[in-house]
Amino acid sequence: MRAWATANPAVLAVHVEIDELRYGILRDSAAAIVDDDARADRFARWAIYVLIGYEQCTLPTDITALGWIGGQLTRSLEPGSDVAITAAGRKEST
Repeated sequence: MRAWATANPAVLAVHVEIDELRYGILRDSAAAIVDDDARADRFARWAIYVLIGYEQCTLPTDITALGWIGGQLTRSLEPGSDVAITAAGRKEST
């Protein structure tokens, strides 16, 4: 679908809308947890990039691995997490 979107403006419009909806849900959810808009923005972008990569990957589907990834992302929002998402968008170990 994403390859098709590069050649078809109507398909691109649908992809833009879907990506914006996904991003908004993730950003709003993260903001409710961390109460920091910049951190929530970076978290949402990180999660979307991982999700899109997962969707595009040609490896066999591994729901267990996807669940683990989701858990790591979620734990990054917890106070004292060993992964900090900086305002500059770089993921750093703490």
